[in-house]
Order: sequence, then C-alpha cells, then structure tokens
Amino acid sequence: MAWAVAVSIMLGCALISAPLYAAVDFETDFESATAMTEDGWTAVINYFTPDCTTYAYTAYSFPAPNNGPQVSALVAGATSQVVNIYSNYDDPAQTTQCLETNVFQEIFPITEADVGDYIFSYDVELPPAEFTGDKVNGFVKVLTSDYSAVLLSLSEPSTAGTTAITLTITKAMVGSRLQFGFNNYAFNYEASGMYYDNVSFVGFFDGIPTLGNWGMLLMILLLGIVGTLALTRRF
Repeated sequence: MAWAVAVSIMLGCALISAPLYAAVDFETDFESATAMTEDGWTAVINYFTPDCTTYAYTAYSFPAPNNGPQVSALVAGATSQVVNIYSNYDDPAQTTQCLETNVFQEIFPITEADVGDYIFSYDVELPPAEFTGDKVNGFVKVLTSDYSAVLLSLSEPSTAGTTAITLTITKAMVGSRLQFGFNNYAFNYEASGMYYDNVSFVGFFDGIPTLGNWGMLLMILLLGIVGTLALTRRF
C-alpha cells in the first residue's frame, strides 16, 4: 500500500499541470504610469462615412500613448487608475469623416499553441457625462496576415460593469492576426470617451488542473499498482 500512496502523491502533483488553452495570456490593471506603452497598445484610425456605417479606408496608426493628448490617457477612476479611450480630436477629418478609433493588443502570428477557447474580459466605468460616448465597444478580431479578410469579429457595447467576450481560436486561424481591445466612433467632435480597467485575455480553462501526458502515464501506473495489490490480497 505504501507504493500506492506514493504514486497517488505523484499523480496529485502531475494533475496541477499547464492549462489546456493558455498560450495567449494577457492581463493588466493599468496601475503603472506607463501601462499603455509598457504593454505595447496600438492605435489605428479608420475613416468611415459621416453616418459611421460604411468603412472608407484605414488612415494611420501609432503607438497608443499613456497621457494623450489623443486616443488614450491613464486617469483616476472610481477606485483605481483606469485608461480612457477616446477619438483623435486633433484629426481635421472629424468634420468630413466619421473616425473609428481602435486601441488594441495584437498577437501575430497566431500559432498552433494558441488554438483553443478564450475569454476577453474587462471592467467599464463611465466618464463624466459630457465626455461619455454612445458608440463605444470592446472587440475581438482575427484577420488574415495581409488584412485581406476577417476570420472572426466579435463586439460588445461598452456599458458600466464587467463584460466578457468568449471566443475560439481554431486551427484555420493559425498564421493570422489576433486583435483585442476597444473602439469608438465620432463625427464632428462628438463625445467618445470610456474608462476601462482590469483587462484580461486568457484561456477558458486557465487555473483548472488538467492531466497532461505525465499525469496520464502516472494514472495508468497507479491503476496497475492498485490492481496488482488487489490481486495479491485475494491470493
């Protein structure tokens, strides 16, 4: 029985193995004074028709800043530091085009190790009423490597509280671009701000123990030992 106990302990250790789906693992609470540049957030401005319904073209991109003056700024929230995401009001096209401002993380290329189920979650706080946008969202996209096709597009309107977007990265998406973050639409300098905090993009089974290869081998070994002991006791 001592052998069975020892193997059981080994098996218990093996059960706490790497999660099944956790190759992409991103978390931030924006507490650092340079949280945006530290984590490499990117800003991309797309032009739409003035009614914000029809894409025209991608205008430009740049690293999202920590303190503005445009698209992103770390500010004081209700209980902690948050990031304010808003439109680029320095762009003179505000009077002729609707600006779609995207601030996001990009994983490129997606690898086979990234295939699996994920949750993109974040907290939303409302800025002062005069700055709060009504066309603001959290989003997840998967684009082909050359941006020629959209393989996945998920979006949730940003309202106060916690939001979670679930998704699956498939084998067909290997080699493509994963983007997750926030966007807003503004025409003629309309309000577009929203506060975000506690952002995470993690595997759906993060933190849940899984067997893994060594766990399976030890399970077979344990079953063999227990079976042998049971037969020995019978005879």
